[in-house]
Amino acid sequence: MKKFAIAAIFAASAINAHADSWFQYEAGIGINHYWTTNGRWYQINSPENDTNFTSLALKAGVQIPLYEREDWGVRAHVDYVHLGHTSTHCVCTPDANYSLKQERVIDTSVQGANLSGNGNAQGVILSLEYFRKWRGLEFGFEGGLFPYRPSFDVGAYWYENNTYHTYHTPNALRLGGMIGVNVSYKQLTVSVDHFILPTPSNNPAVYNDATALFLTYKF
Repeated sequence: MKKFAIAAIFAASAINAHADSWFQYEAGIGINHYWTTNGRWYQINSPENDTNFTSLALKAGVQIPLYEREDWGVRAHVDYVHLGHTSTHCVCTPDANYSLKQERVIDTSVQGANLSGNGNAQGVILSLEYFRKWRGLEFGFEGGLFPYRPSFDVGAYWYENNTYHTYHTPNALRLGGMIGVNVSYKQLTVSVDHFILPTPSNNPAVYNDATALFLTYKF
């Protein structure tokens, strides 16, 4: 994912001379929450279950005005986004010994594994935004693509045979999506953005989607 950030920096530098005429930089900070599936790298109500699905999120990039009238307009966004760190830990039982419906371990005498997982999601927003102007405010609706690299690594110590295994989510580039709403006043924008994060079926990441609240400054 470093390649994405480096490419964005070089692209921005190459067109810096035209910044005042046809685009604006934007940078934001926010809070993100990953949406997950119980039973995938953690189990609710299992021993020592400890999860962290909320984290600091960052984004930086450019917005490009495409069309504007007196009371509405359309702009494009190209933003690098880091949705932050997520982690899981539990003494998990085998899937067959866990009730997803009742969220409990069926037989506590069955030996399982001590699991610890860590990861993140980061990528590039390629989107279009439609906005309306009203009394000095702008109300926008944004949607587009979110190519990103999933990242999630799990270490598992299996008590039954005293072995340790690691599981790595393949981090090949995957095509996700993004949709959001926002309100802007002058240079500041508050937005709620939802990210669709498809994950590999082989050793999937713990998350399915993410929702972030951003405060963004345009300059």
